[in-house]
Amino acid sequence: MIRKYRTGWGLSIESVDCTRETSSSVWPSDDTYKQRVPKRANYHQYHDTWAEAKLYLVTNAENNRAKAQRVLAGAEEILRTVNALPDKETT
Repeated sequence: MIRKYRTGWGLSIESVDCTRETSSSVWPSDDTYKQRVPKRANYHQYHDTWAEAKLYLVTNAENNRAKAQRVLAGAEEILRTVNALPDKETT
């Protein structure tokens, strides 16, 4: 068996035994249909080590935080612009 570490939508790392591996796919032994699955997909990733899996989750969380900070900065700029408008119409 080949040991891989699967990350997904959640905040966990799951140890998975696989029967086969190529550069882009694995065959998890826990799969009822014994089908090939991609190592990298939108919903999961398979890593060679626990450290790689954890680094992936940390990097993903840091990227999400940076994106949220950019969105917040844009919203704050819009709020400043709207608050700077006069209270009444000037003619």
